[in-house]
Amino acid sequence: MSTIPYSRSRPSDAAPPGRGGRYAVRLLPGDRVFLVEPGEDVLTAGLRQGVDLRYGCRHGKCTTCKYVVVEGDVAHVGASPYAFSDREREEGGVLLCSTFARSPLVITPFGEPPPADGALIPPEERSARIESLAPVAAGLVELRLRPDAPLAYRPGQYVEIALPGRGERRSYAMTAPPGPSGALTFLVDAGHRRVLDALAANAATPVTLLGPFGRLHHRPAQRPILMAATGAGLGPLLAILRELRAADGAVPPITLWYGAPRGGIPYTAELAGLAGDLPAFEFVPVELPADGPVGLRLGRIVQHIGRELRDASAHDAYVAGPVALGDALEGLLTAKGLPERRFFCERFYAVSS
Repeated sequence: MSTIPYSRSRPSDAAPPGRGGRYAVRLLPGDRVFLVEPGEDVLTAGLRQGVDLRYGCRHGKCTTCKYVVVEGDVAHVGASPYAFSDREREEGGVLLCSTFARSPLVITPFGEPPPADGALIPPEERSARIESLAPVAAGLVELRLRPDAPLAYRPGQYVEIALPGRGERRSYAMTAPPGPSGALTFLVDAGHRRVLDALAANAATPVTLLGPFGRLHHRPAQRPILMAATGAGLGPLLAILRELRAADGAVPPITLWYGAPRGGIPYTAELAGLAGDLPAFEFVPVELPADGPVGLRLGRIVQHIGRELRDASAHDAYVAGPVALGDALEGLLTAKGLPERRFFCERFYAVSS
């Protein structure tokens, strides 16, 4: 069973002293203004109101949401101590996902503003009931939820699920595009016993969802597509593939490398059928050791791709899984000519099971 978790936890929703009140935040450049509610981090507030802020893990680790507080007072809670250099701290650097306003604020991003990436879908909250929890492969469980109202999202994005009675959220990507029924399905690592036990023990209790989040969605182009994932990282890529299967028009060649231990490939019939539905689709399974050091296990799929792919310069790449996988493949593919702007990745940080 893989021990590489595919999820992220959020700090408790209980607001500690100093997380402030309701304040206005002004974003430079552009003078966009939004409001932060008491106990709400600045990143969530901005996204909720349609402000396309730069972000990644939403857990204070990846440093993607690094901004400068030009004016105002904040509480900075839970960010990694390694997120900033001394210079960045002196300049007022914060991670917006871990920043809580204690006065009106003026903020601006470090470096260039994020490029336009399609219209932002503001995250919304939903109450959802659990319809099923069922194994779909060795080490993987499918979770099916029915929200009280349909949720808009792009295939490849994720939601944060509040664990009943635990005061924390875990993030999982939808495995399919939005459908008429409104139901949402997710792949969960079977090693996440605390998550699965909390959901199973409270199956009759609605859970709260917040989303969508994430930038791992398809960018239409005629370039060949490279995809890679391990474990439950297949979820967002499967959502994109299902979207492309249902789309009108030609689909470019797609190669999906998927690393899993023996018996760990879910939806085998559907993955095989995609080769017929998408004429230029190739599924390449890579068997990974069931245990051992993370680098050794993930190295198998990285080495496999390195041997098979000579030149990545004409491609787009979509990768989902642990941070180490995303970092390794970004280095490999850019070394093989892939422009950094065409590497799309959702990196998921390890959490306790």
